[in-house]
Amino acid sequence: YSFCTLLSEKEMENNQWEDLLCELKLCEQRQPAEDCSALRHESEGWVELEKMLKKIQGMLTSQTTGRMGPYVAGSVAVADGRKSELTPNELLKLHERLSTLITHSNRFVREGCFGVLELAIAATTDPIPSEAGIKITNQLLGGLSDNWSQVRFRATHCTLAFSKYITKHNITTYEIETLQPSICLNRYYIAEGVREVTQQVWVALVGQNGRSVIASSPERFVTHYVNQLEVKNHAVREAACHCIAEFVVKIDFDSVKPFVSILLKSLFNSFEDPSWPVRDAACLSASRMFEAGFCIEIDLAKTLYGYFKQQSKESVPTVRRNAGVAMAMFFKSVTSERETVLSDLHQMLNKIHEQPETPQPKQLSNVTEFGVAKQAYSNDLPAHSNKPMFSCGSMSPGPSTARVLGAGCSSCNEVPRSEGEPWYQSDTALHAIGTIYPLVVDIPLSQYTSLLEGIHSTVSVKTFIQYPSYWKTVCEVLISVLRVDSTAKGSNWMRQLHDFVVEASTCPVQLTAAAAKSCLSLMS
Repeated sequence: YSFCTLLSEKEMENNQWEDLLCELKLCEQRQPAEDCSALRHESEGWVELEKMLKKIQGMLTSQTTGRMGPYVAGSVAVADGRKSELTPNELLKLHERLSTLITHSNRFVREGCFGVLELAIAATTDPIPSEAGIKITNQLLGGLSDNWSQVRFRATHCTLAFSKYITKHNITTYEIETLQPSICLNRYYIAEGVREVTQQVWVALVGQNGRSVIASSPERFVTHYVNQLEVKNHAVREAACHCIAEFVVKIDFDSVKPFVSILLKSLFNSFEDPSWPVRDAACLSASRMFEAGFCIEIDLAKTLYGYFKQQSKESVPTVRRNAGVAMAMFFKSVTSERETVLSDLHQMLNKIHEQPETPQPKQLSNVTEFGVAKQAYSNDLPAHSNKPMFSCGSMSPGPSTARVLGAGCSSCNEVPRSEGEPWYQSDTALHAIGTIYPLVVDIPLSQYTSLLEGIHSTVSVKTFIQYPSYWKTVCEVLISVLRVDSTAKGSNWMRQLHDFVVEASTCPVQLTAAAAKSCLSLMS
């Protein structure tokens, strides 16, 4: 039951498939008329191409009733229980027409091309020549790295169909090995749909042998990760950092060891990235390498430590937390610099005493909304309502190049980035202190004990509006310490903080109060 038979049952001539492919080529090559009055908007040609691609999708998914069926990802129409099929020759002819459109400047055309190619591959039952498989693989790589998530999503679906196809027909391993690094990275891509389908593709390509596949040829994956750290898409740079962290944690020590210096040096630019999720993931990746116990050059380690300190001035809580953890991992790995780290943490912890006092406005403002007086420091709804949103969730368009400060997502808002509030550094120091505690619980370090005792003086600073956030961090650190060492509740520095924890448990900020109550239950 061939594809041409399906077309004839739809009252179509046997040569209409060829005519459709020729029409697709004409749409691609169509030029505007010479008469200026006949000129139309440049997007009209793109619309024609998109319509033609949807028409082909409809033919591939149509039923015997002659009506165009809806396009469903990964499905091919079944007529009277019989599946429509394409011959390898028909697939190659269609692929030849799509080869130029698949890199079209319009994202809807690219998305449509991958949709057609997916259905065509799923409908082809016989194996295609290896040269054609290589061409399709290279085009899939372009779709898997497309800046538009919708195109990447459709290309991932197409890759899933292709991976099942090459597995079924035992096609050469070139296609599988070529696709593996891109698929591996897309498992951490920001778009949830892309991640979910990519997981299916990864299983189809490697089964349950992912770790052994990466360990057998780590050069391919490391090269891909390093290259993706320099692309323009901030979501891809973030995913590459997460892949590096996974590579260090999940792959065996000996396979990772030769690439540690390369990976750490490739993260340098990520610490200066205009997108804060990239900087956050970079801290996480570097801390994983220190935690794993790799032998890192002292100069390289000191450079990374400087980047960790720089991130302590960030306004984003997760960046500060991961920076503090990274400083603690540096403390664990580089024993010769422990005194330096403790000294820096002592200075950072006391930075909160330099925090300027927040002006105290009246409790209620003169502005009312629906008859209710607006609270001081309430969210400014007009500034955050009916505004354009971008892919990263910010309210400013993305940068035209990979690293343009002052544009793009989230914390790309200052040129250069500001020094931040002084209490940010104290908050980072708390995270580092809490992470270091289990590392030195059996080592008598008087300077570290002075750090713990210094926490009591910092919680008395309540002259800035964000002090509940700092209190929450203090309670979280105390919880982590008590879970590691239950005897710490009898120490002098812990008893000094008891009254503070009781006060924090009545804080109007619920997250802070909940953390304090959990801390009290462990202190009792």
